Amino acid sequence: SICREIMKLGTPAGLQMLLEVGAFSGSSTLVSRLGAVDLAVHQIVLQAASFSFMKPIIPSVAHVPFSRVRVWGGSLSRTVELCRFRRQSTRPRSDAIRGVALQYTSPPTAPTGDLMTDLVLTVQGSARAELAPERATVRFTIASDGPDRAPVVTAVTAALTAVTDELGTRATSGTLESWSVDQLSVGAQRPWTNDGTQAPLVHRASATGRVVLDSPEGAAGLVDALAAHTLVSIDAVEWTLTDASLSSAYAEVRERSVADAVAKATVLATAAGRSAVTAVALADPGMLDGSSPGHSPQPRFEKSMAMAMDAGGVGGFSLRPQPIIIEVDVDARFTAR
Repeated sequence: SICREIMKLGTPAGLQMLLEVGAFSGSSTLVSRLGAVDLAVHQIVLQAASFSFMKPIIPSVAHVPFSRVRVWGGSLSRTVELCRFRRQSTRPRSDAIRGVALQYTSPPTAPTGDLMTDLVLTVQGSARAELAPERATVRFTIASDGPDRAPVVTAVTAALTAVTDELGTRATSGTLESWSVDQLSVGAQRPWTNDGTQAPLVHRASATGRVVLDSPEGAAGLVDALAAHTLVSIDAVEWTLTDASLSSAYAEVRERSVADAVAKATVLATAAGRSAVTAVALADPGMLDGSSPGHSPQPRFEKSMAMAMDAGGVGGFSLRPQPIIIEVDVDARFTAR
């Protein structure tokens, strides 16, 4: 049988290997009787000898899966395939020798035509949009301080009353979308001087407010009116979009970022001599390979808070809002045939 033929070939090879390894091991046992130094020198020589025949043995071992062993048994010869490579394009044929079915396959060939593997392309698409703001949010503070508590509280209370009356009138006329003012807070502290001593007690009263306008055009007039009060300071003017416009803009920019990824993948596939691409995965940046979403970058949304002021005549000025920038990146993976 085929097993006996393999044993006839393998047994001498195994005995040869046993004698070879046994000779090296026996020599080490004999040298160990001479002393530690002699044994160490012997081991160094064995390592050098082992390393010397690694160069011829490596290609011989690597060639084994691709070679055929010819077995001779009297007048009968046969070829036994040690490592079979099967491809869809090859047609295996069988032969019966001594009642044993042996299967033969052709060696693997270079993939051509339909057997070419799909080309995997990983790209990042990006898109950006600049939109004119639709709302303005004005943040302000009413504050005063002094050595006596009563005058400070009285001054801030009077300014707060005047500001709330002004905002109430504008809200009634429909020029404001919403407004709010925090409750008056009063505190005191002794500041430290440069020589390390504490200054006399200083009392401070303050209140903060927020006004939302449904049109950016009214921001300049509101800022001018609030700044007319002595104790009022403008903290910031923020330009934003409505929720509906922001959602619509994000959806449009995301679509454009995916289209940009498809265009990049198409260019790469064409350069590699492949045809149309097929999307197999889309993800936010950093999540394509299963990363944690908590560490992935989010779509970028910039709100302009700077006030660009131009002279607008006597006693007034104009505000030029900066455009709102939305940037979206998407990681994409494609295959191309």
